Amino acid sequence: MTKRKTAADDRLLAEDLYSHDARRGEVVGSLSTGGQRRQGIDVERVMSIDANALRVEPPIEPGWGRSCLGYGPFPRQNGLAMVCHVLNGHNTSQSENLHEEFRYRVLRWLEGCENFSLPVRFMQWLRHPRKQRMVRRLRIWWRCRGGGRPMPPLDENLAVGWLASCETSNPVVEPGNAFVMHATGPENGELWLTGRGSSMPAVRGVQNLPIYYLVVLRETGAAFYVASLAGANGLGAFPAMRIVGIEAFDDTAQVYAAFQQSVLGQIGFRLDTRVYGTRVAHLADYQTWCGTAHAADRLCGDGALGAAERGGSWHIAGGEALRTERGLSVNGPQPLVWLEMPAPSALVNVIVRTGLLSDQTRVSLCWRVVDASNYWAVRVDANGAEVGTMQGGRWTAYSTDSSCRLPANGRLSIQVTESGEQIAAFVDGCLVGGQRLRQSRASEGYGVGVAAASAGQSLLFTDFEAHPDHVEVPSVMSFGAPWFRQGNAVVLQDNFDGDAGGLDGHRSNVGDKLWHRIMGVGHMDLTGDGAARIRATVERPNPGRTAYVVDWDSPEFADFEIEMTPPGTARGQGHHGLSGFILWQDPDNYITINIWVKDSYGGASISCFFQLDGFEDLYDAIWSNVGSRVLWGKTMRLRVVFDGARYLVMIDDEPVLFRALSDVYAGQPNMQVNKLGLLANWEWGDDTGTVFHQVIGKTDNAMSQPIE
Repeated sequence: MTKRKTAADDRLLAEDLYSHDARRGEVVGSLSTGGQRRQGIDVERVMSIDANALRVEPPIEPGWGRSCLGYGPFPRQNGLAMVCHVLNGHNTSQSENLHEEFRYRVLRWLEGCENFSLPVRFMQWLRHPRKQRMVRRLRIWWRCRGGGRPMPPLDENLAVGWLASCETSNPVVEPGNAFVMHATGPENGELWLTGRGSSMPAVRGVQNLPIYYLVVLRETGAAFYVASLAGANGLGAFPAMRIVGIEAFDDTAQVYAAFQQSVLGQIGFRLDTRVYGTRVAHLADYQTWCGTAHAADRLCGDGALGAAERGGSWHIAGGEALRTERGLSVNGPQPLVWLEMPAPSALVNVIVRTGLLSDQTRVSLCWRVVDASNYWAVRVDANGAEVGTMQGGRWTAYSTDSSCRLPANGRLSIQVTESGEQIAAFVDGCLVGGQRLRQSRASEGYGVGVAAASAGQSLLFTDFEAHPDHVEVPSVMSFGAPWFRQGNAVVLQDNFDGDAGGLDGHRSNVGDKLWHRIMGVGHMDLTGDGAARIRATVERPNPGRTAYVVDWDSPEFADFEIEMTPPGTARGQGHHGLSGFILWQDPDNYITINIWVKDSYGGASISCFFQLDGFEDLYDAIWSNVGSRVLWGKTMRLRVVFDGARYLVMIDDEPVLFRALSDVYAGQPNMQVNKLGLLANWEWGDDTGTVFHQVIGKTDNAMSQPIE
């Protein structure tokens, strides 16, 4: 990670920490923490403030320009930055009509997860304290009911960044530089970057986690950075952040630091967004045109190329390179110019100016350069673009796209980003080939540069920049680390040794905990070969929600992990994985967390249901679509850490879902964990035989003795 010194010259221009509660509809027009007037629009009064965070509830009528909060205006300048720390309600939120009629939705709500009879469920609802929420919920269901007025198609749900107006009707296509979250379905969210009225798909598979969104303006365009929990897909690990894109051309002169929500949830589920903090500052270290680049050169001037502004001296092979007032001109049969770097680059970008072109004119952005015969490149000509490698002087293309073409008498940006082993190449924001490539960096160089063929004065390179994997979040833009707490002492471990038979009455290997069924009529059995299995098949699924638990002696905190294998081996076998764990305080208060994988959907999810204050609302479930992280027959580790107020779910150590109980229900008190254990859940179906291999429970109690 590139360290950034604390800049004494950073100037905080606006701040909102949402430190004073505000009722629904009273946020816009009030004063922020820093004394600025909160501007915007709240047509349905869905915004409020509680527990030191802005809350945005699902609108009845989805659409842009209806729920927006902004600060400003500010004049565009280098180094003007806006950060927003946000937990989006659901990154794959989209507007759509229900599959069923209104009356059937109400009946399904009353039936819930089918663990109580209808009369019992109705009495539970009458006794619980959140009945007033039902009026708005019924209005939402009526608006999106099956057979009713069609919902406007909308897959973009959140915008954060610099907008031309607090009330912009569509930040996706209007001027400004902002993040936009796009719903992908099975892969959850895709983070887009906007500028000049167009968008670039920067990160795919964004999970439902708290995220720092930082947009740093330039004289034209902006640089986009993100940070979240360590291990989060495509994001920097706070206190580091990762640059995910550069937009080079937007020149909106006056902008607002703004947050806007267009739609929340899917098919009538309730999911609130939380904003923990917003700041606007002028960052001294970002006043240069290239910001955090570890290699950069405007490429303009007069004469030989020589040294770069950052990154050392240029190497030239296969021709010559000369600076001109308008950019770098390269000539020769196959000229390549590059900078040797000591570390890999997460992003490389260059702007190309074109004149009259021939059929042989081609321009390339190069990275992982070893020498003039070995490198990766994005090559663009009048016929399209391709991404590939030059190895030993021989070109191999891995992805092609005829829609990304080199224009005559124009300009365009070429950009490549790398995250782990994932490569994405863009031509003017268009993802080449519509896909990302997976390739290891093993034994390859770190050089970055440009190349051209039949160029002459018909091509000029300008504004070349390469950025490191991670840089430090500026201290003035930090609200502290996203919550994460983990256990340090193993107090429960079970490998399910023993003879085949029922799990009820079995004692754990470590902790001497006794398993017993606390809920349901289904069964879990020891297999006799070091595992436990839900007693179920495709023909005879587990009959509804079933839970086996052990007593837990640290009610204020639990770190619980299960190693398990969903049933079946492939799609098409009819298997349904619906297993996980239960965190239990008492019969009126518990949380269930489970995987969901089924033939009927092209992905999988992690789902959470809440029995709180004696009632479970099925349509308050929280979930995250996790793509192929969960598959039939693929052994995985599912883990939750919970401190009574907040919980984080991980798959194989990757964080995928975070929530606080007060995010789900405002003012919800902390819960204790008195029991925890294994779950076979109901979620529009039942489990068909998940196998559990091991459970591990940890506390972070200093008095507990870790197991050697």
